[in-house]
Amino acid sequence: MLRQKQLYSVRNIIVYQAQNKSCGYAVVKMALIHVSKRRDFIYALEEKAEGQAPSFAELIHYGAKFGLRLGGYKVQDPREILTNKDFPLLVSVYENGFSHMLYLYKAKRKSFLVLDPKNGKREIEKADFIKIFDGRFLKVEEYNDIYPKIKPIHPISALSLSFHSLLNSLPSISLLLSIFSMNGQKENFILSLLLLLSSFLFLLLSKLETSLFIKRFDSLYLNKVDDNSLFKRRENYMHYNKYKSMAFVIYPTLILNILEILLTLFIFSFGDPYFFFSLVSSILFSLLLYFLFVSKEDSFNEKASSLEYSYFHFNKSEKNRLLELHSLSKVGKRYSVYLTIKDSASIIFACLASFFALYFKNDLGMELFFFTFISNYLMIGLIKQSLTNYDKLDEKKKEESYFIFNFLS
Repeated sequence: MLRQKQLYSVRNIIVYQAQNKSCGYAVVKMALIHVSKRRDFIYALEEKAEGQAPSFAELIHYGAKFGLRLGGYKVQDPREILTNKDFPLLVSVYENGFSHMLYLYKAKRKSFLVLDPKNGKREIEKADFIKIFDGRFLKVEEYNDIYPKIKPIHPISALSLSFHSLLNSLPSISLLLSIFSMNGQKENFILSLLLLLSSFLFLLLSKLETSLFIKRFDSLYLNKVDDNSLFKRRENYMHYNKYKSMAFVIYPTLILNILEILLTLFIFSFGDPYFFFSLVSSILFSLLLYFLFVSKEDSFNEKASSLEYSYFHFNKSEKNRLLELHSLSKVGKRYSVYLTIKDSASIIFACLASFFALYFKNDLGMELFFFTFISNYLMIGLIKQSLTNYDKLDEKKKEESYFIFNFLS
């Protein structure tokens, strides 16, 4: 039987659906991973979900193939789930006009935490969950480790991606080192100039390597985009390009962000502990701001997506349509105010961090204050950008699931 602590040790692993109607297979794979602690079940081969989504009987059969015994249940009153204390549950919901499967892994006082194979981690208010829960769910009964280890599948090897990321980081690294080596000292001019020239050279090499990398990628996978179905061709082409752009951009950019943060911290605070602690405080502030408001941003996005879907997919009276349009506009305005508050808080904190750094250093000159403020604000911006790219990794995982199933299996 599943134990609670076994679940939480791997609860962050989300399996994204690889097909339009394969959310059921994805939640079964999540159950397999969480019960067995085997991450290789991410790569378990799915059945083709053609026509209708897989039934509960098909999902039970699919889980049994890997040693997972699932029981199917149905409650007459959806509110009965509020008293359940045995998790996880693989629940069926009806949301935005479609049936969908969610992996419900924890209950809080007023909400449920779920892993959504389409949208990632979600926290749903219990009152809202009752409205979409259709009363049917699967429950883990038993697991036996009978299936051999599954070999991971990656469209791009880790070595190739690491080399690509490193080469794309070298231009910025060389440029920052050039600035540091100059540092107002004429004797370092030659070294600084060489580093600057190497930055341009690395930039040219990285562009050439990226071009060759993409060309090789296309030679391996582009032909698999083609299909007899017009709809499938469009879908394949869209996902192919989305995955390619993410694979070649997100990891290199994230690595570059991290290197820029470390080098900025080293270069601008070298030999100055007050400046160093000022920049570190800006890093901590950015992280605190992110963790405090990440759920708020998710809430805005979910609300906007729900209103957009309702407006574009359901026939309603003109009055109701206009009400939804105005509601959507209000969400946009609230989000704009929220972003303004966040940006204002960043500016205020950068000012305070700069002031206290120079105050304790006993050097409150206007020019130095301006330089310190710009450095702190730059650091906050770098952290924000790196966290944004980190969040995009989930989107990349979604596209990779589709890519592996449709182009590699």
